[in-house]
Amino acid sequence: MANKTKVVEVRLARGVRGRNSAIQIEFTYKRIRCKETLRGLSPIKNRDIQTAVNKRASVLLNIQFGAFNYAEEFPDSPKAEMFGHILTSNLTVSDVVDMYFRQIANSKDADTIKTYRGHLDNHIGPGIGHILANNLRLLQIHSWLGGIHLSNKSRTIGSRF
Repeated sequence: MANKTKVVEVRLARGVRGRNSAIQIEFTYKRIRCKETLRGLSPIKNRDIQTAVNKRASVLLNIQFGAFNYAEEFPDSPKAEMFGHILTSNLTVSDVVDMYFRQIANSKDADTIKTYRGHLDNHIGPGIGHILANNLRLLQIHSWLGGIHLSNKSRTIGSRF
């Protein structure tokens, strides 16, 4: 019989627990409970526990303000891809929108896809399509939206991307 290692967990603070020789933080993102292990931090060192508490607080704050990016915070986590955060650094905004079109192609009406494609070809592509997705910032989006003329309905459609 194989000898299994016993997992020892100790609660250190709210949403922070010691798990064997590492610290794990827990938080909710998009209504899904997430647990991420912070390797290199010891659950018996007070400064490491405080670092984990601060990391969790930072994650919660970024989630609250809509600035959380799983791939940036936890680059080795498989959940980054699950939440749609791109791990590949050489994809442009146009590439990401194309990926989105492929994902929704069977679930949307052909006219809807045609409308979305028109927005990509006429507005997104020429405006911000060339920017690497990992480098895109909210300020660039606001600046781009301020420089194009779209109806309120079209702006709402654009926010779905």
